[in-house]
Formats: sequence, C-alpha cells, structure tokens
Amino acid sequence: MNESKIIQVAVEHLLALGYPRNSIDTEVEAGRGRRLDAVVFHMGRAAIVIEVKRGELFPDADDKLLPFNASVRQAQFAAVEVGAPLYILTDGSNFLWFETDPSGRPAMLPNEKRIDELATLFGERDEREQRAASVNRAVRQLLETSYAQNWSPETLPLLLYAYLQRARGDAALYEYLARHEHGRPPASLVDVHEFVLKQDRGAPIAYHQALDILSTSRLDELSPSDTLRIVDTLMLRSSNWHGSLRIPRWTADLMVRLARIGLGERVLDLNGGMGNLAAAGRLNGVDTKQFTICVQHSTDALWTAIQQLPFGGALPKVYVGNPLQTGSYIDSHRAPADCIVIAPPFGAVLRDTNHLQANGRPLASEEAYIHKALSLLSPKGRIVAILPNGTLSSPLKKSFRDDVLRQNGLTAVLDVGTFLPGSSVTASIVVLERSEAYSKRIFFANAQCRLLEDHFDCREVPALAHVIARLEAWRHDRRNDFPTDDTGLSAVAELDEGALNAAPYLAQQAQLKMPFASFEHVYLESVAEVTKGGAVTRDSAGTVPFIGPGAIRPLEINLDPADRASESQVKRFPKAVVVEGDIVLNGLSTYLAAAALIETGQYSINRHVFRIRADRDRVLPAYLAIAINSRYVRDSLRQSASGSTIKMLTLPMVRRAIVPVPPLAIQHEIVHRVGAAKAERDTAGEVFRMRELALNSLIDDLGAGDAA
Repeated sequence: MNESKIIQVAVEHLLALGYPRNSIDTEVEAGRGRRLDAVVFHMGRAAIVIEVKRGELFPDADDKLLPFNASVRQAQFAAVEVGAPLYILTDGSNFLWFETDPSGRPAMLPNEKRIDELATLFGERDEREQRAASVNRAVRQLLETSYAQNWSPETLPLLLYAYLQRARGDAALYEYLARHEHGRPPASLVDVHEFVLKQDRGAPIAYHQALDILSTSRLDELSPSDTLRIVDTLMLRSSNWHGSLRIPRWTADLMVRLARIGLGERVLDLNGGMGNLAAAGRLNGVDTKQFTICVQHSTDALWTAIQQLPFGGALPKVYVGNPLQTGSYIDSHRAPADCIVIAPPFGAVLRDTNHLQANGRPLASEEAYIHKALSLLSPKGRIVAILPNGTLSSPLKKSFRDDVLRQNGLTAVLDVGTFLPGSSVTASIVVLERSEAYSKRIFFANAQCRLLEDHFDCREVPALAHVIARLEAWRHDRRNDFPTDDTGLSAVAELDEGALNAAPYLAQQAQLKMPFASFEHVYLESVAEVTKGGAVTRDSAGTVPFIGPGAIRPLEINLDPADRASESQVKRFPKAVVVEGDIVLNGLSTYLAAAALIETGQYSINRHVFRIRADRDRVLPAYLAIAINSRYVRDSLRQSASGSTIKMLTLPMVRRAIVPVPPLAIQHEIVHRVGAAKAERDTAGEVFRMRELALNSLIDDLGAGDAA
C-alpha cells in the first residue's frame, strides 16, 4: 500500500469517528519547508497530525522504548510545531494515537478520540496552560520576595517542601512555619533527612507571607512534568552556595534510559545533586522504593524531596554526607546495588590517603566515584556515569581507562558535548555492564543536545531515538558484521590505544563511507615517520627561521617575519628540522590539523608542529599532504584533539590517524588536479590584485576626469 492509499484509508477511518471531511487537509505545509501527510482542524485550530509510516519504520506498540522511537518523535515534533494536541501514526492497517507532550515522553492513548471529545480536550489543554501561566506569575513574585528579603539558600526549598507536604496531607511543617517569624522547627517534622537550618544565614523572614504566595499559586494542581518545569526555574534562580551539580533534564532522562532499570532492582544514585536523576527515574516509571540517593548537603536533600513529592507515594531514601568516606552509611546499610547512576563532581583533587592511585598520586573526584561505585555494585550490575572527555582521552588517564573502565564491562560511550549550560567542559556518558565479558568492541555515539536548555524537550535531541535504537540493536546482536550507521551518529568500533571518547571513532567510520572507501586505509605511522618539533621559541635577535603552528595553513606556509630563533636554540633540537619533501602538521591553534608540504629550504619546527616524512615507495609526499587536509583525515584528527580549553593533538593521535592510500597512479592524478586548481587560484588572485590596484588608483585620481 503506497502513501497516498494509506492517507486515503486514514481519512476514511477519521470519517467513521465523526470527523467532517472538510476538516481534514492533506499535504499540509508546516514550518521550515516541511509537509505533513494530513492534519485535522477543529474550530480553526490544528487538532490532529496524521503521520504515515510503512514497513519497519512503523513502531511496535509494545516497545518499551516507544517514547524514543524515531517515527513517534518525528510525529510528535510535527504536532508540537503546529500546536496539535493529538497525533496519529498509521500504516493503513494500524492506528496508534498519542497525546502531544512537549516534555519528550509521548504516551500512547488507550482509545481513539472521537470528534465530540475534541472540545473537552482543547478545554483541558487551555486550562492547563492558563494554570501553568498563573503559577509562573506566582513563582516570579516568590523569587522577587526572596531577593528583597535576602533569603538564605535553605529558605526557598524549605518553604516549597512544607507547601507540597501539606498538599499530600502532612501540614505540620507548613503550620509551624506559618506561625513563626523565624527560628527552626524541630527535626522530627522532617522525615527525609536532618533538618537544614543548622545556623541562621541572614535576617529573619515572614514565612507566612511567602506561604500565602505559594498557596495562591496552585502549584500542587499541576502535573508532575509541569511541576518540574516550575521547580527548574526556582532551582536555577535560587542561591546555591555549595555549587551542587544539577544536570539538565534531557541528560538525566538519557542516563536513566541507558540504565534499563528493571522491576524491583536496587538503584543507587551516588551523587544525587539536587535530585534530577531520581526525578527522571520517576518520569520513566521507576518505583521510588527502588532508589537510594546520596547528597552532599541537606539543602540538596530538600530539593530532591521536592522533585519527588508531585509524583505521590513514598519518598526515596535520601542520605546526607560524603559517600566516599570510609564507613559511610552506604557501606554498612546497603546490599550491593543492581544499578548505579552517577553524575560526579568533575576535576576536584582528593588528597586524603583513601583516594590515592597506585603511584601515590591523588585521584580526581570522577575517578574516585567510579572506584566507589564498583565497590558497591553487584556481580551482574550496571553503572551509567557521566565523565569529562578529558578523562576519556588524556594520556595521563590511560591506566584508569585500561584498569577500571575496560575491565568492568565497558559497553557504550555517548558524547553529550557541553551538557551543562554555560560550561566549556565536554563530557560523555559511559555504560558499564559488569556481567559482560571484556571486549574491545564498543558502541560509540553522538548524543549532543543542540539547544543546551535546562529542561527536557522533544525538540532538543532529535537524533536520540535513533541512537538508543542502535544501542539496543547492538546489545542484542554483537556480531562482527554489525551494520554501519548511515547517519554518522553511532559506530561500533574496536578500541584503539588511547582515547575512549566517541568523536574519533565516528570520524573514522565516516571515512569509510566517502568516495575513497574502496581503497586501502592505513594508519599514518605505517606509511610515514611521524615526529614532533622542539621547544623552539621566538627570539627578537634570532636569525634562523622556524615554523610555528600559526604559520601552517592547508597546503601553505605563511611565515611571520617574527618567526625567528637564535642559532643556539636551534642547535639544542637537532631532530626538530624539516627539509624539502617533509610535511608539517599544525597541532594547535586556529588551523588545527592543517598540513603543508615543504617545497624548498630547511626549517626548525617548534613543539606544536609535527614532522611527517613519507615512505615514498608507498605514498607521494604531495598526495599525503593533500590527504591530511581532506575531510577523510582532517575531521578525524580534529575530533581526536584533547584539552578542555585549548584543543591540541598528541603524537599517538597523529600516528594513529587513518589515511586512504590509493595506487600511485591515482595519487599522481590527485596531485596534478590539486596543483592545477592552485595555479588557477593564484592566477585569479593576481588578476584580482591588479584590478584592485587599478580601482584604487582611479579613486585616488578622482576618476582621471575633468572635475570642472
């Protein structure tokens, strides 16, 4: 059945449900040049989007990952775009109805919607939006009050906790705060953790005034997902004096999905932050009783409880303290965890004797949390953790990757980019499955959020459905001939020595899909000698020209007159010399991974420049310089570059770069074509310069005409 026939069948199906024929439009224009298969309109508003999917693209209604199905999310995105509260996926035989949910977690409706139900649906939706807008206004007033009265960091979560507890039927804390201008309620009123107010942090406030604002807001009447959006605003704007990590909603949701938490499994959140991971668990149907959450501060425990209260039911176990301390509560009170999720603090150095490497050096915080998690994990358990890409690629962290990650069932690495808004630190989610045997073949993927917003939205990570589907397929079928990903978002690759971040593996897979895929691909070190320069620096009194990274552009060298060094410097590094026929590669700066051929002369090179000396029996130097500048090699090198602030290449990265090596005859032809194109460009450039000089001369002479 072709698409036109399916749309016709869908129209007949809607007619049978009472929808007028004139309310159904086909081939509807949407934003950005998109066309929708069909749209049902009601009272001048888009009501239902119909999306046709055939064959294997049609989703399985019983699929546990249905909210991440690519077809479902595509249809939901279209419905969000035109403002339709419903959408349908159909193949002509089956009709799956969904209610549009911008949170990114579409739920399939148990029954179809008839025409007479649309008015109620629109009314409920309008009321929900109005209620959310009213709550937002109250929240802004509450925040303004907090700024005006200089509230302590604990005050806002304390008030929210008391308000939401009252909505659940426990009004003791709420009534206590409403009666007292200041002071501390007894700890017995709080069943989640030790009470937060250990000392006064500012002037006393009138709790009753703030509670009145909350009471008029009707925050407790919102759905859990809408409540969390309001809570996001409050957490973002409130004072956070201890800097707890609060990962974005989309990241938390992805980590919980990757954890594949089963019914009754014990789940440990080893660094709960402000509770986003546990909230993502509830949104994904995990029972609150399965979670144990560790937080560093009692204020974080309040925020964690606040994020759980809208869901109802019992609150999870929340412990306050440092989980890395020997003899902590999790060591003595918990059985081994079936699943551990971690968003550890990045980059902190732990100097106590309990967290030292084998060589006596202190562990970084993210490494210490992984070690701790492994000590608490069951023999067949899983760990899903987010780690900085520096830890996954730095040569200094190689032993951590080899001895800890790879030896404990490393299954997948998903790059989430700069996942924290306003941060320059890139990170990846790693999945460890202890029950899996050690394997060099790992699933790599790009799962970066485009908008870098602080909440989860179906439009933020449009490719996430595809990535998760690929990972599930990989988990179920780890054959050597696992098919490559045509989108370039995922790859299954054998681990190379060194980096574990996804980018270089994705770039290498992309090489094999380019026109040169049929030719031999080899490591650069197998066809060339690769070395680095020395610590040669500029010397204003120097006489010897040297090449620094800034001088190297694709196929060209632009030496600055100041690129001079003293003879004594150059003599200190006799091997840091390039001669005619060598290739220089830029390991730093704007033109990272650019390469150029030394056509004449002899130069010294500094430590951020690589010398590549080709094996001329296998590869032409001129061809090799061209190949390195092509996307085949350049993109892979750039993706391999490490460094949280300044990206740079290392010698192992360059040596292991993969280059295509066609027969010498084809190499000669490529060199000839590129040379001819460069000559044409140079000629055109000279003509342009001559014309520009003539124009400037004409302007200077006022057109060489008579001004009279």
